[in-house]
Amino acid sequence: MKEILLISQDTTFYGIDRQERGALARLLRELNAVDGLEWIRLLYLYPTTIDDPTLAAMADCEKVCKYIDLPLQHASNPVLKRMKRPGTRQKYDDLLRRIRDRVPGVALRTTFITGFPGETDA
Repeated sequence: MKEILLISQDTTFYGIDRQERGALARLLRELNAVDGLEWIRLLYLYPTTIDDPTLAAMADCEKVCKYIDLPLQHASNPVLKRMKRPGTRQKYDDLLRRIRDRVPGVALRTTFITGFPGETDA
């Protein structure tokens, strides 16, 4: 096996059901030690739950792809509020800076929703 893809609705929630803080970071470090495994890829890391231990593991583990799929969904605070999203533009900007600082060379992918009810061209 060359690559393993870790994917869920929100991969950063790994271990939460067992009250395990830092479980995803530990998993990444354990998988990084598996002989023959070349790449570990994560999908769907939510902006409100991605944490520093996970970012540190991504930076430290050579087999973890420096790629983050981070669904921001919108950049307008009023629209985010109507979407019932807990983030804000400022929090997202801060998070993106933190990710870039902690995981050098990271590739970021995101999704945005356009045409949300009440959204205007402005």
